[in-house]
Amino acid sequence: MVEKGLNVKAITNSEIKISILTAMIILNFRRVSSILGAVYSLGKI
Repeated sequence: MVEKGLNVKAITNSEIKISILTAMIILNFRRVSSILGAVYSLGKI
């Protein structure tokens, strides 16, 4: 029973870490894409 509880805790911990990583990647992707868009528009001029 104790092992099961620890296992569940580990799973929720990893899920939280994964969700945080996904959120960070999405935010960084938006920032990078906006920077790339600015660089692209500057390069066009």
